[in-house]
Amino acid sequence: MLPDGYDALLYIKRLHDRGQAVNVILTEIRNNGVGGVQATTIIKDEFPEIAILVLTDNSNDSYVMMPSTPGQADISPPGYK
Repeated sequence: MLPDGYDALLYIKRLHDRGQAVNVILTEIRNNGVGGVQATTIIKDEFPEIAILVLTDNSNDSYVMMPSTPGQADISPPGYK
């Protein structure tokens, strides 16, 4: 577990430089420092092949994002709008 999205990005870059593939990342939207939304954007820009699953227990609608680019998927609770 890494403390924020910036540390995750550095870790992914280190693994990539060593030739080790990262296939999937699990993140929380509300990380300290660089949050999950910003980290997801940066990671997808630099490593589009990595699948990212973003979770949150926050019910604030401002944290809910609809897919906006190819490769993103929205899996919201049934009936959530």
